[in-house]
Amino acid sequence: MLRLLCVLAAALALASGRAAVRRPISGIGRIVGGETADIREFPYQLSFRNYGSHFCGASIISQSFALTAGHCAEAGVTPKSGAISAGSASLSTGESYNIVRITSHPRYDAMTIDFDAGVVEIEGVFRLGDTQRIVPLPPANQLEPDGNLVTASGWGVSKENDFDLEQDLQAVRLHVVSQEACGDAYGDYGGISARMLCASDVGKDSCQGDSGGPLVSTAGKQIGIVSWGLGCARKGFPGVYTRVADKDVRSFITAVAGV
Repeated sequence: MLRLLCVLAAALALASGRAAVRRPISGIGRIVGGETADIREFPYQLSFRNYGSHFCGASIISQSFALTAGHCAEAGVTPKSGAISAGSASLSTGESYNIVRITSHPRYDAMTIDFDAGVVEIEGVFRLGDTQRIVPLPPANQLEPDGNLVTASGWGVSKENDFDLEQDLQAVRLHVVSQEACGDAYGDYGGISARMLCASDVGKDSCQGDSGGPLVSTAGKQIGIVSWGLGCARKGFPGVYTRVADKDVRSFITAVAGV
């Protein structure tokens, strides 16, 4: 029954930008407990759009490629309907780039949200500068220590079951949660895989609409992709992110984007 409920919730959540499969709620989605951010602090942050509307986050990983979540890449957006907006903290402005190709991880599983990674190739190149900059990725198998401070950013909703996206970029500082503790937290929901990492803090989380956006370490490397969770900022349920340094995720990114 849980799986069926989650599939129904996923149909709503994919349209809003954060995976709901494995959690029995739906909603649209913003950063919870965060602060308004300057794009110059997060110049790699992108808005992934479908028919002109923001539905997921993404990040600049090379001159012509962006990284997002697999469930965003699989949400029905096409090169013709989609676009990438860069260089602005406001959803109402920004430089728009046409899309050439959208690729999800070949092992992405919509039921388990495993291998939740996607790569978007734009037409031409990003105009790199103070407001558009590449975020470096960690090498394969480089683990972020438990308890380390990390930062998530995006335009998602600010509370669970809200339906209004933030118009200005938000950022929230979280701490990495151990794999064991996160696995225990989600034990009734299928647990987590090696391709996932978790982060949380009291009253803080990413939420729907932040999906596909970056989770960045204090060293400035993107270690995670906003993926899924049970609600938003619920006590005892950390946010779950795709682990960029996982060897299978990292090799996919390299194969498609060359980084």
